[in-house]
Amino acid sequence: MLLAAAITMAAAPVADAAIAAIGPVNPANGFPATVTDTAGVALNLPVPVIGNGLVAPTMIFGPPDPANAFSRAIGFDQEAFYYFAREVFDTPMGRAECSFGVEAAFINGATLNGQQMVFSRIRLRLNTATVPGNYTVTHPYGTTVIPVTALDIQRNRGMNFTQDVILWQLGATVTLAANVGPFLRPTTMALGVDPAAWFGDGVTLGTVTGSPTGFNGIRIVGPPGSGLDVTVSDQWQVSGHRAAAPPPPAGPVILSPAIGSALTAATTTFVLGPGPAGTTQQAVWIGSTAGAFDLAALFVPNNSFTVTLPTDGRVIFVRVWAQVGGVWSPIGDVTFNAMVGTPSALVAPNPAVPMVGAVQNFVWDRGVGVALADHAIWVGSTPNGFDIAALFVNGLGQRVTVPTDGRQLFVKIWSKVGGTWVSNSYQFTAPSAP
Repeated sequence: MLLAAAITMAAAPVADAAIAAIGPVNPANGFPATVTDTAGVALNLPVPVIGNGLVAPTMIFGPPDPANAFSRAIGFDQEAFYYFAREVFDTPMGRAECSFGVEAAFINGATLNGQQMVFSRIRLRLNTATVPGNYTVTHPYGTTVIPVTALDIQRNRGMNFTQDVILWQLGATVTLAANVGPFLRPTTMALGVDPAAWFGDGVTLGTVTGSPTGFNGIRIVGPPGSGLDVTVSDQWQVSGHRAAAPPPPAGPVILSPAIGSALTAATTTFVLGPGPAGTTQQAVWIGSTAGAFDLAALFVPNNSFTVTLPTDGRVIFVRVWAQVGGVWSPIGDVTFNAMVGTPSALVAPNPAVPMVGAVQNFVWDRGVGVALADHAIWVGSTPNGFDIAALFVNGLGQRVTVPTDGRQLFVKIWSKVGGTWVSNSYQFTAPSAP
């Protein structure tokens, strides 16, 4: 399993796969301390890596190069996997191998400090395929169609597909849109393996759970006439060493506003608790569903942050993260109710009293959840008309010169509530010239 010569940064992720977080650099090996999937599983890369690749529990890695001091120090050469999942099985055309992983490697292949990178990989192989055409592989992270030519068969390549997505290199995250994730969770490990320390023992074969598509196996269907249609789901080999979880927080993850309360403004300042012992930094995800971050994703350097949220009464989900010992982990999920915004309403003049004078000063209130700059006024001769005035207003009032012929005037006070313009309508009798 050597590093592919070409890494495809633009490879499109499949299904709903993604990585949630890539931890800070571990100075002992120059790689991220952790990689965390969207289910909150954080896997690490110990120094040196653990195991021998043969006996459970073990990580999956290239043996260290005795002639390379850096390779000896980190415990591997060329590559090591934070996460590795593979099924190897027999088909009527020969042995198939399908593997998925998040891999620590080096940009130019050679084990050199300063060239560290991390990428996710999907590799699907049936080198002994005998019929040219399209092979369809359905796997836990999606479906891949692999064309096989007569030349591929002649060269003993058969069905051979590799897709790599660079996630991190040279100290910086490139993307979290991996083509694998969340990590497939094995249903069994060898006797005596500590599940608190190991996500997968790297040796034991069995079934898995956790596919984002709900399909936790491999199915290979060959081209028409090939007779190949094989499904396997019980030969998974999974390896991953868990990062140590931080201790639980000493108190509430959010001190204010009160957890579970209804927010009273569109823009709200949140104050976080101190986090677990040893916390060096905190972050938050804010979303419309549990674990989502469609509304905000923020680092919180000083225990507080201010954010503008919807004003439609929805439930707001907040996940608080803490970094302890260089490892990011979620420490609490809480909810709030978004405030319910209401549009601004006219205060003066009184629609029941005929207007006096050509210049009218229209004044309105702030509404609820409306910014001062998000106002407008229409004045027209017909309902919904604006032939007399149509103005954006930054404030709570506007002077308008109206006709003095006693006609009916129709006024709309517009305000933006939760990102949508809404209005209140009023009808007046215009002043009559003396």
